[in-house]
Amino acid sequence: MRFDVVTLFPEIFSGYLDQGLLKKAIDRSLVNIQLHDLRAWSTDKHQKVDDRPFGGGPGMVMMYEPVCAAINKAKEKQKNEKVIKNTDLQII
Repeated sequence: MRFDVVTLFPEIFSGYLDQGLLKKAIDRSLVNIQLHDLRAWSTDKHQKVDDRPFGGGPGMVMMYEPVCAAINKAKEKQKNEKVIKNTDLQII
């Protein structure tokens, strides 16, 4: 089973992937986890992937273009797989 994880912080996953049951599953080739740094798909020279909300207000939102590009690249290797996302962003 393959999982592609698109994240701003790929290095944060090392603790989870290097120990416990998940490590055993990876070692036995039951699970394949690929980490993708979202900033790799930024077109900005500062690798910016977030922006202020449209209309103002507090907080930041993820930019559509880098997120879509990262997910589409991950899906190239897994044509008919599902995308699980933790936001309301709709990928078509």
